Amino acid sequence: MPRSCGRKTSASVILFITGSSQYLKDGYSVRPIQYLFKPVQREELEDALRTDLRLHHRPRTLTLRTGNKTTVLPIQDILYLESQNHWVVVHMREGQQTFRSSLSEVERLLPPNQFCRSHNSYLVNMAWVAQTGRRELLLQDGSQVSVSGGIMNPCSASLSAF
Repeated sequence: MPRSCGRKTSASVILFITGSSQYLKDGYSVRPIQYLFKPVQREELEDALRTDLRLHHRPRTLTLRTGNKTTVLPIQDILYLESQNHWVVVHMREGQQTFRSSLSEVERLLPPNQFCRSHNSYLVNMAWVAQTGRRELLLQDGSQVSVSGGIMNPCSASLSAF
């Protein structure tokens, strides 16, 4: 059992597939995404790959185009997105930017496990949520985002899983 698998970068992912549990404890020293035993079931492998995608391969930027202008926004800087009359306002750590698009179109470009729709008009970056209320989310910068009654339960579940 190797103690190190060469140069491990932040993009390296290890998945052990084996028929023996003899080196299980040692195998975790190299931080694998999962340890699967033979014969491997298709569902187990798919779950391991989904876990890897969720943990290590999230998009880091959001690219929006308006006319001939392309803007790349770091996802970690996005607090929330708001729909206003066929425009999307991206509220960021420093300022805001507006794009001609629907909120649904932009939602498809965002990592689904990081953003939740708190209202028909809002998408919230869960990394910025400091507190939840009955009808609003309080963000770390002090912003408040509305939550519609029917959406709070799915949004709360997304926040708990985040």
